[in-house]
Amino acid sequence: MNSQHRNHAAVFAAALVIGAGLAGCGSNNQGAADNASAQQTIKSGLSQAGGATSTATGGGASASTGGATTATPAPNGKELFASEGCAGCHTFKPAGSNGTVGPNLAEISKEGSKAVLDAIVKPNADIPPGYKPNVMPQDFGKTLTKAQLAALVAFIVNGK
Repeated sequence: MNSQHRNHAAVFAAALVIGAGLAGCGSNNQGAADNASAQQTIKSGLSQAGGATSTATGGGASASTGGATTATPAPNGKELFASEGCAGCHTFKPAGSNGTVGPNLAEISKEGSKAVLDAIVKPNADIPPGYKPNVMPQDFGKTLTKAQLAALVAFIVNGK
């Protein structure tokens, strides 16, 4: 690849990274502020909880591939909700789920990003009345990256 093609590839990759970062920002300033607030809450919560240590953020990360930079797409909270099995145990209308093993997430989502994050990474810390401990997997804080946790929390809190 000649230097002109490499320069074009680098500009294109940079545009993808910026685009991925802006994709989840919402259509208004409040949505962007909510996402930034959720990201900060999650980052500080994970640091305190000793959770996942990935440096990725919800806005996408870049990776080197033989001199060219490519963007890693930001995780999708709704897809993670399904792939991690959340729908099997929780009722959550935005996900179209109606599980009853765990609490209805519409209720927990009202408590905000920190409460949702804590419920995911430390599920036995605060068991809602009527539910049993040790049912929810205990390792999401270790198996999910910060970016994945941020996307999952944002989906549960915002419903999108």
